Order: sequence, then C-alpha cells, then structure tokens
Amino acid sequence: MVTLDAIRRLARTLPGVEEGTSYGTAAFRASKKFLARMYPDDLALVLKVGETEQEFLIDAEPDIFYITDHYRGTSLVLVRLAEIDADAFERLFVRSWRQVASKKDIATFDAESQAKGAKGGSFAE
Repeated sequence: MVTLDAIRRLARTLPGVEEGTSYGTAAFRASKKFLARMYPDDLALVLKVGETEQEFLIDAEPDIFYITDHYRGTSLVLVRLAEIDADAFERLFVRSWRQVASKKDIATFDAESQAKGAKGGSFAE
C-alpha cells in the first residue's frame, strides 16, 4: 500500500516538484505543470500518464488503474493506492514526472541517481 506520506517522500526526491493543493486535495506539480493529486476519497491518486499509457494501464491491471467519466479523454489515470506495489508505484511516478519535468531537473536527477549507484532504500519505508 502506498500512502500520501510515502508519495510526499518520493516527490521530495524529484527535482522541481512542489506540493500544493488542487480541488482541495494534496497535489504535486513539476515545473509548474500538473503531475498528480489525491482523489477526494483519499484512496486513489490522479496521475498524469499520457493517453496511450492510460489505456494500457487500465487494460493490463484494472484492479489498480481506472478512470471515471470525468477523466475520459484525458492523459490522467486513477491509481488505487491500496492495490499498487510500492516499487511499481515509484517507477510509475518517476516516469510520469519525466513527462512534465524540465530537462534541467531530469538531468540533475539522472546525475544524482547515477552517482548513488544502487538504490539505497525505498521511499515507502
């Protein structure tokens, strides 16, 4: 299970990510572009993934990924936080961040990741 606190810890590791609010819920932006926000029920995260990936994720794992009519035709997907594995969530969140982050922030992240070598722990701990 992924919690909002775990998402915050992960977001803090990504250059350029700022936390704020969107529709009264915790939200994250990178380079002032929407990345994610908590769904009002606090059980899911609305995450920018791209339309092609949205369809793929929903088809591949409908127990984890879904959309409501409101998100149909967008590049957003809802992620059931109780259902997704922390490592899979981390990979997805970082991939989504790369879509909206600046080239400078991506280069900084990649350089820091390369310098660290093997991952030293999980954001979910």
